[in-house]
Amino acid sequence: MTGVPSAPSAPRRPERRGVARIRPLYPALAVGLLAVLVSVLGARWTLQLREDLRRERVSREVNSVGTALESVIAHRMAVLHGLASFLSLQWGTPDLPSRFASFVDGLMAGTPGIRTMQYVRDGVIQHTWPFEGNAEALGQNLADDSRVEIAEDFRLTLASRSIIISGPLELFQGGVGIVGRLAVRDHRDSVVAVAGIVVEFETLINESGLTRSAEALAVRLVNHSDSVLWSSGRADGDLIDPARASVSLPDRS
Repeated sequence: MTGVPSAPSAPRRPERRGVARIRPLYPALAVGLLAVLVSVLGARWTLQLREDLRRERVSREVNSVGTALESVIAHRMAVLHGLASFLSLQWGTPDLPSRFASFVDGLMAGTPGIRTMQYVRDGVIQHTWPFEGNAEALGQNLADDSRVEIAEDFRLTLASRSIIISGPLELFQGGVGIVGRLAVRDHRDSVVAVAGIVVEFETLINESGLTRSAEALAVRLVNHSDSVLWSSGRADGDLIDPARASVSLPDRS
Protein backbone atom coordinates (compact mmCIF):
# COMPACT_ATOMS: atom_id res chain seq x y z
CA MET A 1 0.00 0.00 0.00
CA THR A 2 1.41 3.11 -1.03
CA GLY A 3 0.59 6.62 0.26
CA VAL A 4 1.51 10.21 -0.21
CA PRO A 5 2.96 11.84 2.81
CA SER A 6 0.68 14.62 4.09
CA ALA A 7 1.91 18.19 4.18
CA PRO A 8 2.98 19.36 7.52
CA SER A 9 0.26 21.41 9.19
CA ALA A 10 0.89 25.13 9.75
CA PRO A 11 1.55 26.10 13.28
CA ARG A 12 -1.48 27.64 14.96
CA ARG A 13 -1.30 31.29 15.82
CA PRO A 14 -2.25 32.25 19.25
CA GLU A 15 -5.75 33.74 19.47
CA ARG A 16 -5.87 37.52 19.70
CA ARG A 17 -9.57 37.96 19.94
CA GLY A 18 -9.37 40.85 22.34
CA VAL A 19 -7.13 42.89 20.03
CA ALA A 20 -9.31 42.13 17.02
CA ARG A 21 -12.31 43.48 18.85
CA ILE A 22 -10.69 46.61 20.23
CA ARG A 23 -8.95 47.94 17.13
CA PRO A 24 -12.09 49.01 15.20
CA LEU A 25 -13.28 50.98 18.24
CA TYR A 26 -10.98 53.97 17.63
CA PRO A 27 -12.01 54.59 14.01
CA ALA A 28 -15.62 54.15 15.09
CA LEU A 29 -15.22 56.78 17.81
CA ALA A 30 -13.56 59.14 15.35
CA VAL A 31 -16.36 58.67 12.85
CA GLY A 32 -18.90 59.14 15.59
CA LEU A 33 -17.34 62.37 16.78
CA LEU A 34 -17.08 63.62 13.22
CA ALA A 35 -20.74 62.78 12.65
CA VAL A 36 -21.74 64.64 15.80
CA LEU A 37 -19.62 67.63 14.78
CA VAL A 38 -21.09 67.66 11.28
CA SER A 39 -24.56 67.27 12.76
CA VAL A 40 -24.08 70.24 15.12
CA LEU A 41 -22.57 72.41 12.40
CA GLY A 42 -25.31 71.38 10.01
CA ALA A 43 -28.01 72.21 12.56
CA ARG A 44 -26.48 75.64 13.19
CA TRP A 45 -26.23 76.31 9.46
CA THR A 46 -29.86 75.28 9.00
CA LEU A 47 -31.00 77.52 11.84
CA GLN A 48 -29.03 80.46 10.41
CA LEU A 49 -30.47 79.82 6.96
CA ARG A 50 -33.98 79.73 8.37
CA GLU A 51 -33.33 82.95 10.30
CA ASP A 52 -31.96 84.67 7.17
CA LEU A 53 -34.96 83.56 5.11
CA ARG A 54 -37.36 84.66 7.84
CA ARG A 55 -35.71 88.06 8.09
CA GLU A 56 -35.79 88.45 4.32
CA ARG A 57 -39.53 87.74 4.31
CA VAL A 58 -40.06 90.24 7.12
CA SER A 59 -38.01 92.88 5.28
CA ARG A 60 -40.05 92.39 2.13
CA GLU A 61 -43.27 92.71 4.12
CA VAL A 62 -42.08 95.89 5.88
CA ASN A 63 -40.97 97.49 2.62
CA SER A 64 -44.25 96.57 0.96
CA VAL A 65 -46.28 98.15 3.77
CA GLY A 66 -44.06 101.26 3.75
CA THR A 67 -44.60 101.73 0.03
CA ALA A 68 -48.35 101.20 0.41
CA LEU A 69 -48.51 103.77 3.23
CA GLU A 70 -46.70 106.32 1.06
CA SER A 71 -49.19 105.70 -1.74
CA VAL A 72 -52.25 105.93 0.52
CA ILE A 73 -51.11 109.25 2.01
CA ALA A 74 -50.04 110.72 -1.34
CA HIS A 75 -53.39 109.79 -2.89
CA ARG A 76 -55.26 111.74 -0.21
CA MET A 77 -52.93 114.72 -0.20
CA ALA A 78 -53.03 115.08 -4.00
CA VAL A 79 -56.56 116.50 -3.82
CA LEU A 80 -55.17 119.51 -1.92
CA HIS A 81 -53.76 120.94 -5.14
CA GLY A 82 -57.21 120.92 -6.69
CA LEU A 83 -58.74 122.43 -3.56
CA ALA A 84 -56.14 125.22 -3.43
CA SER A 85 -56.68 126.01 -7.12
CA PHE A 86 -60.44 126.20 -6.57
CA LEU A 87 -60.04 128.56 -3.62
CA SER A 88 -57.61 130.73 -5.56
CA LEU A 89 -60.16 131.20 -8.34
CA GLN A 90 -63.20 131.60 -6.08
CA TRP A 91 -61.65 133.63 -3.28
CA GLY A 92 -63.68 136.74 -2.48
CA THR A 93 -66.91 135.57 -4.14
CA PRO A 94 -70.00 135.93 -1.94
CA ASP A 95 -71.20 132.36 -2.42
CA LEU A 96 -67.83 130.75 -1.67
CA PRO A 97 -69.14 128.61 1.24
CA SER A 98 -71.84 126.93 -0.86
CA ARG A 99 -69.56 126.44 -3.84
CA PHE A 100 -66.89 125.09 -1.51
CA ALA A 101 -69.30 122.48 -0.13
CA SER A 102 -70.29 121.32 -3.61
CA PHE A 103 -66.68 121.14 -4.77
CA VAL A 104 -65.57 119.22 -1.69
CA ASP A 105 -68.40 116.71 -2.08
CA GLY A 106 -67.06 115.90 -5.54
CA LEU A 107 -63.51 115.41 -4.27
CA MET A 108 -64.56 113.24 -1.34
CA ALA A 109 -66.76 111.01 -3.48
CA GLY A 110 -63.73 109.35 -5.04
CA THR A 111 -61.41 109.54 -2.05
CA PRO A 112 -62.59 107.57 1.02
CA GLY A 113 -61.10 108.27 4.42
CA ILE A 114 -61.20 112.07 4.20
CA ARG A 115 -62.78 113.41 7.39
CA THR A 116 -63.18 117.00 6.25
CA MET A 117 -61.75 119.77 4.06
CA GLN A 118 -61.42 123.35 5.19
CA TYR A 119 -59.94 126.73 4.53
CA VAL A 120 -58.09 128.97 6.93
CA ARG A 121 -57.76 132.76 6.89
CA ASP A 122 -55.51 134.76 9.22
CA GLY A 123 -54.71 131.55 11.07
CA VAL A 124 -58.35 130.79 11.91
CA ILE A 125 -60.39 127.91 10.44
CA GLN A 126 -63.18 129.76 8.63
CA HIS A 127 -65.07 126.93 7.00
CA THR A 128 -65.05 123.14 7.05
CA TRP A 129 -67.07 120.61 5.07
CA PRO A 130 -68.86 118.45 5.85
CA PHE A 131 -70.00 120.54 8.77
CA GLU A 132 -71.61 117.71 10.71
CA GLY A 133 -69.13 116.06 13.02
CA ASN A 134 -66.52 118.76 12.41
CA ALA A 135 -68.14 121.89 13.85
CA GLU A 136 -65.71 121.99 16.79
CA ALA A 137 -62.90 122.86 14.38
CA LEU A 138 -64.49 126.16 13.32
CA GLY A 139 -62.90 129.24 14.84
CA GLN A 140 -59.79 127.41 16.03
CA ASN A 141 -56.65 129.53 15.70
CA LEU A 142 -53.84 127.40 14.30
CA ALA A 143 -51.22 130.12 14.64
CA ASP A 144 -51.79 130.27 18.41
CA ASP A 145 -52.34 126.55 18.99
CA SER A 146 -50.74 125.35 22.24
CA ARG A 147 -49.36 122.32 20.41
CA VAL A 148 -46.03 123.48 19.08
CA GLU A 149 -46.15 121.19 16.05
CA ILE A 150 -49.47 122.67 14.86
CA ALA A 151 -48.37 126.29 15.16
CA GLU A 152 -44.97 125.66 13.58
CA ASP A 153 -46.41 123.64 10.70
CA PHE A 154 -48.96 126.38 9.99
CA ARG A 155 -46.28 129.05 9.82
CA LEU A 156 -44.24 126.75 7.58
CA THR A 157 -47.24 126.38 5.27
CA LEU A 158 -47.47 130.15 4.81
CA ALA A 159 -43.84 130.27 3.70
CA SER A 160 -43.92 127.18 1.50
CA ARG A 161 -45.30 126.20 -1.88
CA SER A 162 -45.52 122.55 -0.87
CA ILE A 163 -47.99 120.54 1.16
CA ILE A 164 -47.15 120.49 4.87
CA ILE A 165 -48.37 117.49 6.87
CA SER A 166 -49.07 117.43 10.60
CA GLY A 167 -49.82 114.43 12.76
CA PRO A 168 -51.10 111.98 13.50
CA LEU A 169 -52.73 114.11 16.17
CA GLU A 170 -55.86 114.56 18.25
CA LEU A 171 -58.36 116.55 16.20
CA PHE A 172 -60.36 119.52 17.49
CA GLN A 173 -63.55 117.65 16.58
CA GLY A 174 -62.39 114.40 18.17
CA GLY A 175 -60.59 111.38 16.79
CA VAL A 176 -57.10 110.99 15.39
CA GLY A 177 -56.00 112.08 11.94
CA ILE A 178 -53.27 113.58 9.84
CA VAL A 179 -53.72 117.07 8.42
CA GLY A 180 -52.32 118.37 5.17
CA ARG A 181 -52.22 122.10 4.39
CA LEU A 182 -51.29 124.10 1.30
CA ALA A 183 -51.09 127.88 0.90
CA VAL A 184 -53.62 129.49 -1.43
CA ARG A 185 -52.17 132.30 -3.55
CA ASP A 186 -53.88 134.97 -5.63
CA HIS A 187 -52.81 136.30 -9.02
CA ARG A 188 -50.22 138.51 -7.33
CA ASP A 189 -48.72 135.44 -5.63
CA SER A 190 -49.84 136.66 -2.20
CA VAL A 191 -51.09 134.11 0.33
CA VAL A 192 -54.80 134.78 0.88
CA ALA A 193 -55.77 131.54 2.65
CA VAL A 194 -54.68 128.02 3.49
CA ALA A 195 -56.46 124.94 2.18
CA GLY A 196 -56.64 121.99 4.53
CA ILE A 197 -57.55 118.31 4.46
CA VAL A 198 -58.06 115.99 7.42
CA VAL A 199 -57.59 112.26 6.82
CA GLU A 200 -58.66 109.62 9.31
CA PHE A 201 -55.58 107.89 10.65
CA GLU A 202 -57.36 104.56 10.95
CA THR A 203 -58.03 104.57 7.20
CA LEU A 204 -54.31 104.95 6.48
CA ILE A 205 -53.42 102.11 8.85
CA ASN A 206 -55.98 99.71 7.44
CA GLU A 207 -55.57 100.52 3.75
CA SER A 208 -51.77 100.36 3.86
CA GLY A 209 -51.83 96.82 5.24
CA LEU A 210 -50.33 97.67 8.64
CA THR A 211 -53.14 95.96 10.53
CA ARG A 212 -52.81 92.84 8.36
CA SER A 213 -49.06 92.64 8.98
CA ALA A 214 -49.63 93.16 12.70
CA GLU A 215 -51.52 89.85 12.86
CA ALA A 216 -48.22 87.98 12.50
CA LEU A 217 -45.55 90.56 13.36
CA ALA A 218 -44.75 93.09 16.06
CA VAL A 219 -45.12 96.34 14.11
CA ARG A 220 -44.41 99.94 15.05
CA LEU A 221 -44.91 103.13 13.11
CA VAL A 222 -42.45 105.73 14.40
CA ASN A 223 -41.54 109.27 13.42
CA HIS A 224 -38.09 110.71 12.69
CA SER A 225 -37.29 110.85 16.43
CA ASP A 226 -38.44 107.23 16.98
CA SER A 227 -41.54 108.30 18.90
CA VAL A 228 -44.19 105.61 18.46
CA LEU A 229 -47.15 106.80 16.38
CA TRP A 230 -48.86 103.42 16.18
CA SER A 231 -48.12 99.96 17.49
CA SER A 232 -49.54 96.52 16.82
CA GLY A 233 -49.96 95.97 20.55
CA ARG A 234 -47.96 92.73 20.46
CA ALA A 235 -45.09 92.06 22.88
CA ASP A 236 -42.64 94.33 21.08
CA GLY A 237 -40.94 96.12 23.95
CA ASP A 238 -37.45 94.81 23.19
CA LEU A 239 -37.16 94.54 19.43
CA ILE A 240 -33.63 93.45 18.53
CA ASP A 241 -32.31 94.73 15.20
CA PRO A 242 -35.80 95.15 13.66
CA ALA A 243 -36.44 95.42 9.94
CA ARG A 244 -37.10 99.04 8.96
CA ALA A 245 -38.59 100.86 5.98
CA SER A 246 -38.70 104.62 5.44
CA VAL A 247 -41.97 106.30 4.51
CA SER A 248 -41.56 109.38 2.34
CA LEU A 249 -44.20 112.10 2.70
CA PRO A 250 -44.73 115.09 0.44
CA ASP A 251 -42.79 117.31 2.85
CA ARG A 252 -40.52 114.87 4.68
CA SER A 253 -39.41 111.22 5.22
